[in-house]
Amino acid sequence: MTEEQAKSFLPEDRKTRHDAITLKLGEAKTPEEKKALETALADSDAAEKRKPQDLANTVYANRNGNGGFDSGDGWTYRGRGLIQLTGRGNYREAGKALDLPLEAQPQLVSKDAEIALKTASWFWTRHKLNDHADVDDALKVSQAINLGPNAAGGTRKPNHLKERQEKTEAAKAIWGDWALR
Repeated sequence: MTEEQAKSFLPEDRKTRHDAITLKLGEAKTPEEKKALETALADSDAAEKRKPQDLANTVYANRNGNGGFDSGDGWTYRGRGLIQLTGRGNYREAGKALDLPLEAQPQLVSKDAEIALKTASWFWTRHKLNDHADVDDALKVSQAINLGPNAAGGTRKPNHLKERQEKTEAAKAIWGDWALR
């Protein structure tokens, strides 16, 4: 694989809210709906810029082994690394399995490339994602990663599914489908 091909699989460092607005406007039919959607997203964007810790602590409170809002766990154990390891419970489990102090030092997942790779591999193996990959099911792989391992096969669709499916097809074009045989 060339460096350019490898780069095509890496997400941009930052996605803007403008992209979300552009994508979502297709669902808003009237000018009033479009304005309301743009306002809601702009408000959300402004709040996120001002207090990302509060946002994370709200969204991830009492989930994935995190404590409540006041514990600060949502921010402390936010998504990091290649697979966006999220939640105190995942940091604790991965740390124990890999013999690393991830619960005490969660930043290691984003600061150390080897640890980022190890935690992604741990998550993939722990949640048996090869079972879905082996049958070429990008939807179930994405559901397990983004919505939680128990969500695979459910009706909820993860964000950016189309892009993931396109990247899966691009990878198969580079490497072939030998792994699916």
